Amino acid sequence: MANEAKELNVLYLIGNGFRPEEYFYSKEEIENGGFKVITAGKQKIVPARSIPGMPTSTKADKTFDEIEIENLDKNFIAVVVPGGSPGWENLLKDEKVLHLIKHAGEKGMFVASICASGAVLAKTGILKGKKATIWPGQDKDIIAGGGIPINADESFLQKTVVVRDGKIITANGPWASREFGKAIVEELNKKFKVK
Repeated sequence: MANEAKELNVLYLIGNGFRPEEYFYSKEEIENGGFKVITAGKQKIVPARSIPGMPTSTKADKTFDEIEIENLDKNFIAVVVPGGSPGWENLLKDEKVLHLIKHAGEKGMFVASICASGAVLAKTGILKGKKATIWPGQDKDIIAGGGIPINADESFLQKTVVVRDGKIITANGPWASREFGKAIVEELNKKFKVK
């Protein structure tokens, strides 16, 4: 049973300045779905973007450097990347984060992003030929990574868009946070039944 629980870990990679709704709300949905979230950041206390009424930081379980790339698919079943500016831009500049995401994609793991963090997935090449959404108006980032942007123009501002293509799950902004989390749970449940 201990082994089984280990397999149900979902790794969150969060950048300094992450959007708190995208992290906290989707994380809550995933935990309510019976999966365990392990959060990784550049350091153990990760500052959030300042949003009224939301937490200003979170504690990471691990730093990026403590995540073993070679055991990624043994220790985790999915990698989730919240967005928010400047959080996604900080992830985009972090070579370890890019390697982790690329490796997850190559190993056939579930990889999910919300908001502008779709640009981070695109940079790693794992969106090639995949349908994906992103923060409205950033569709060029999906195209640059070889992906197919879905409902990603500015007319989708404040409209919830969640796209699933194989093991890639993307959502378009903080307003989609809970639906994003639920979509991840649904997809994980197809392979890893928890209840």
